[in-house]
Amino acid sequence: MIANGSFENIGSSWLSPWYMQTKTGGAATVSQTNATRADGSYSALLNVTAASAAQPWVVQLSQDKLAITNGQTYTVAFSAKAAAGRTLDAVLQQTASPYAVYAENRFSLTTAWQTFSFSYPAGVSDPNVSLHFNVGGATGNVWIDAVSVAAGSPTATPSPAATPTPTRTATVTPTRTPAAVPTTASVSLLPASDATVRADSPSTNYGSATTLTSDGSPITAAYMKFDLTGLGSASIKTATLRMMVTNGSSGTQSLKLGADTSWGESAITYSNRPALGAAFKTFAGGAQGTWATVDVTGGVSGMAGRVLTLAIDSASSDGYAFYSRENPIDKVTLVIETAGAGSPSSTPTRTPTAKPSSSSTPTRTPTSTPTPTRMPTATPSPAPTVTASSPGGKGVALRPFVQYWGSNRAGMDSDFADMKAGGITWARIDLFNTASPDPNFDYAVQSAKSHGINVLITVHKTPPETDLGTDADRAVYRTWLGQMVDRYKYHVKYWAINNEPNLHYEWNIDDNAGSNQTAYEASVARYVQHLRDWYETVKAKDPSAVVLFAGLSEWTVERYMDALIKTDAYRYFDIIPFHPYGYNPDRVLSRFNSFKGKLNLNSNYSRKPIWVTEIGFNTSWSNKAGYVTSEQTKASYLAQTLPRLKAASAQLPIFWYTLHENEDVGGFALTRKNKTTLQTTYLPAYYTYRDLVYPQ
Repeated sequence: MIANGSFENIGSSWLSPWYMQTKTGGAATVSQTNATRADGSYSALLNVTAASAAQPWVVQLSQDKLAITNGQTYTVAFSAKAAAGRTLDAVLQQTASPYAVYAENRFSLTTAWQTFSFSYPAGVSDPNVSLHFNVGGATGNVWIDAVSVAAGSPTATPSPAATPTPTRTATVTPTRTPAAVPTTASVSLLPASDATVRADSPSTNYGSATTLTSDGSPITAAYMKFDLTGLGSASIKTATLRMMVTNGSSGTQSLKLGADTSWGESAITYSNRPALGAAFKTFAGGAQGTWATVDVTGGVSGMAGRVLTLAIDSASSDGYAFYSRENPIDKVTLVIETAGAGSPSSTPTRTPTAKPSSSSTPTRTPTSTPTPTRMPTATPSPAPTVTASSPGGKGVALRPFVQYWGSNRAGMDSDFADMKAGGITWARIDLFNTASPDPNFDYAVQSAKSHGINVLITVHKTPPETDLGTDADRAVYRTWLGQMVDRYKYHVKYWAINNEPNLHYEWNIDDNAGSNQTAYEASVARYVQHLRDWYETVKAKDPSAVVLFAGLSEWTVERYMDALIKTDAYRYFDIIPFHPYGYNPDRVLSRFNSFKGKLNLNSNYSRKPIWVTEIGFNTSWSNKAGYVTSEQTKASYLAQTLPRLKAASAQLPIFWYTLHENEDVGGFALTRKNKTTLQTTYLPAYYTYRDLVYPQ
């Protein structure tokens, strides 16, 4: 599965398809060396010159496009050494948003080559996984060689390997047999199945719910099934259950095991639930919006190689809830640390002929840098539920929603109820700067959540609204933005910065054809600096947040992208949105493909997932984009356009613009709503969108 695992390629592309990336706080170079290696004639040498002990991912050596299949176990193996004792993290991670960490293991390096391996039993299928070596925890040299990923199920067992000696004549020499070295490795597991059962609804299955609940009144229990068969005969050293709390509780929660592991997520109910044993562990429910971590070693040790039923119940009437595996983010996770020993046998090893080399070590600084990763400090991120780079679902970009409804909370509830009934699971909502937090915006976020609607917040700038401003202006913006992320980060994980900065009324840029190119590119550069302020502020407040570039208008987008891809803006966003309006589906696809073509001119940008955060057709204004003459045509174009955008690589959700206009007209809307009475007319496009099924 790994290409160029021993770094044997020659020439300027010696590193490909590997790439090195550095983030804020990290600096390094990577070079090919034949001075020392564990395999073949070369190894990769990373010289780390700036590091962060708390954030080793600030320097990464990575390879992406590795495909994994649900139910298959994968073994990662590699050799490494360092100039001085240090650690290295090996991570299997989703390449695109939401950047789930599937497996993360820490290994101790010495000045001698060692061979390491660990196994990951895949709980999902993902066609684009990255293997990262995080080496930014300390400065100094690190050598990596002989990297492989293959189907297999051994436990993580690093063991020393002899370093081959270069010689111009191939000889066969025995490799020394080192003593067994005790090792530990960590594997993070999502439940294979999970569900809540309730005594007051004994025949109801809750397997698709995004939360798990424990309560004493009504009697409610959370069941989880973990597959530990991939651990083989490993010894479990520690086991920790991690839960993102959605409803805090002062009551005592009990952890119990069940002998029956045959139950299914979509079939379990209170009536047929497996019997549970006595509590082996109790804990207090944590506070909402925090991670609850519970040591479950007492119940899990000795379970390696088996399937485990783990349940939580309580006698307290103060209910406790946390995210299930069905939630797009912050899923419940079982983190297991295993202990083992490695002892390679003595086998003849052919020492290869040394390849001629120039007087200087070939060095390449790759230009290919992938999506900035959402790396936690020592804990796993959630795994995906829909596709490798998309949380899925249908979206609507709402007009300035809070500004329209103000304190009319019934109006907000009415809109979210219409969206829920129409199968819409995402809302894009604008957040504008106010002197103090807006209680109406608070309610909008809460109402969306209560209706099962995920929120993408588009944040607009503090003064000056359409330019970077002074250093003092920037400081004000960063402070305000940090306050907003702190306020909403437990409910919102997706944040977009501004809107359509390639248009003069959204950013200080002369978008007229033939305008001064130097001034145009300077305007783009100021936006990139604003983007960096934004990105670093959001990530500092919530490392798990997903940051979107501003949605770009299809108008003049080619000129804007030509300027943008010359910059390092790719370092400061995770997803790039686009608004491909057109007068018919073919025109929309043409604009989307033109935008994608510009991204493909620079591999740092072509790696980014594309979201369509606005698309629509309108029946009211012939001078506006996407004008059509009837509601039936609008509905027909919706049905044709959205699946074609997905097929062209737009990630889901795609956001239709909009739910309803500010006036009682059809426009771009799915509905017409009287602002006073809330009487709603559902237009043909509403029903078309409700019934739309994206091809797989």
